[in-house]
Amino acid sequence: MRQSQRPAARPSQSRCGATAVLHESVSRPVDGDEREMTKLEAVIRQLVDKAMDGDPRLLRELLGEIHKKEAQAELDASGEPLAEVDREVLEALYIRLRRDAVKDV
Repeated sequence: MRQSQRPAARPSQSRCGATAVLHESVSRPVDGDEREMTKLEAVIRQLVDKAMDGDPRLLRELLGEIHKKEAQAELDASGEPLAEVDREVLEALYIRLRRDAVKDV
Protein backbone atom coordinates (compact mmCIF):
# COMPACT_ATOMS: atom_id res chain seq x y z
CA MET A 1 0.00 0.00 0.00
CA ARG A 2 1.45 3.36 -1.02
CA GLN A 3 1.36 6.11 1.57
CA SER A 4 1.01 9.76 0.79
CA GLN A 5 4.05 11.90 1.45
CA ARG A 6 1.80 14.61 2.86
CA PRO A 7 0.81 14.42 6.49
CA ALA A 8 -2.80 13.48 7.21
CA ALA A 9 -3.49 16.78 8.92
CA ARG A 10 -1.56 19.99 8.82
CA PRO A 11 -1.21 21.71 12.17
CA SER A 12 -3.28 24.89 12.20
CA GLN A 13 -0.24 26.94 13.19
CA SER A 14 1.66 26.09 9.99
CA ARG A 15 -0.63 28.26 7.86
CA CYS A 16 -1.25 30.88 10.49
CA GLY A 17 1.84 32.97 9.68
CA ALA A 18 1.25 33.01 5.94
CA THR A 19 -2.45 33.82 6.09
CA ALA A 20 -2.02 36.31 8.92
CA VAL A 21 0.01 38.53 6.58
CA LEU A 22 -2.82 38.50 4.03
CA HIS A 23 -5.28 39.72 6.64
CA GLU A 24 -3.18 42.72 7.68
CA SER A 25 -4.71 46.08 6.89
CA VAL A 26 -3.33 48.42 4.21
CA SER A 27 -4.50 51.65 2.66
CA ARG A 28 -4.92 51.73 -1.13
CA PRO A 29 -6.56 54.15 -3.56
CA VAL A 30 -9.97 53.09 -4.89
CA ASP A 31 -11.74 55.44 -7.30
CA GLY A 32 -9.46 58.28 -6.21
CA ASP A 33 -10.02 57.87 -2.46
CA GLU A 34 -7.79 56.06 0.03
CA ARG A 35 -9.51 53.00 1.44
CA GLU A 36 -8.57 50.55 4.18
CA MET A 37 -8.59 46.90 3.10
CA THR A 38 -6.79 43.66 3.78
CA LYS A 39 -3.67 42.81 1.82
CA LEU A 40 -5.61 39.92 0.31
CA GLU A 41 -8.26 42.29 -1.03
CA ALA A 42 -5.55 44.61 -2.37
CA VAL A 43 -3.87 41.73 -4.22
CA ILE A 44 -7.17 40.54 -5.68
CA ARG A 45 -8.04 44.07 -6.81
CA GLN A 46 -4.63 44.38 -8.49
CA LEU A 47 -5.03 41.05 -10.30
CA VAL A 48 -8.53 41.94 -11.50
CA ASP A 49 -7.31 45.36 -12.69
CA LYS A 50 -4.48 43.73 -14.67
CA ALA A 51 -6.93 41.26 -16.20
CA MET A 52 -9.26 44.09 -17.16
CA ASP A 53 -6.33 45.98 -18.71
CA GLY A 54 -5.92 43.19 -21.24
CA ASP A 55 -3.96 40.27 -19.80
CA PRO A 56 -5.83 37.35 -21.43
CA ARG A 57 -3.98 34.64 -19.49
CA LEU A 58 -4.79 36.28 -16.18
CA LEU A 59 -8.39 36.86 -17.24
CA ARG A 60 -8.82 33.16 -18.10
CA GLU A 61 -7.29 32.14 -14.78
CA LEU A 62 -9.54 34.50 -12.81
CA LEU A 63 -12.65 33.27 -14.64
CA GLY A 64 -11.59 29.70 -13.92
CA GLU A 65 -11.16 30.42 -10.21
CA ILE A 66 -14.51 32.22 -10.04
CA HIS A 67 -16.15 29.25 -11.75
CA LYS A 68 -14.64 26.80 -9.24
CA LYS A 69 -15.51 28.96 -6.22
CA GLU A 70 -19.10 29.48 -7.32
CA ALA A 71 -19.58 25.75 -7.88
CA GLN A 72 -18.10 25.02 -4.44
CA ALA A 73 -20.25 27.71 -2.80
CA GLU A 74 -23.36 26.23 -4.40
CA LEU A 75 -22.43 22.80 -3.11
CA ASP A 76 -21.69 24.17 0.37
CA ALA A 77 -24.95 26.14 0.48
CA SER A 78 -27.22 23.32 -0.57
CA GLY A 79 -25.32 20.38 0.81
CA GLU A 80 -26.07 18.62 -2.48
CA PRO A 81 -24.26 18.72 -5.81
CA LEU A 82 -25.86 20.63 -8.66
CA ALA A 83 -28.35 18.82 -10.83
CA GLU A 84 -26.95 17.80 -14.20
CA VAL A 85 -29.06 20.36 -16.08
CA ASP A 86 -27.86 23.17 -13.75
CA ARG A 87 -24.26 22.08 -14.21
CA GLU A 88 -24.70 22.09 -18.02
CA VAL A 89 -26.15 25.61 -17.96
CA LEU A 90 -23.33 26.92 -15.76
CA GLU A 91 -20.70 25.22 -17.90
CA ALA A 92 -22.15 26.70 -21.10
CA LEU A 93 -22.23 30.16 -19.52
CA TYR A 94 -18.66 29.77 -18.28
CA ILE A 95 -17.43 28.74 -21.74
CA ARG A 96 -19.25 31.67 -23.35
CA LEU A 97 -17.84 34.17 -20.85
CA ARG A 98 -14.31 32.87 -21.37
CA ARG A 99 -14.67 33.03 -25.14
CA ASP A 100 -16.12 36.57 -25.04
CA ALA A 101 -13.46 37.74 -22.57
CA VAL A 102 -10.65 36.54 -24.81
CA LYS A 103 -12.31 38.14 -27.86
CA ASP A 104 -12.57 41.49 -26.08
CA VAL A 105 -8.89 41.51 -25.14
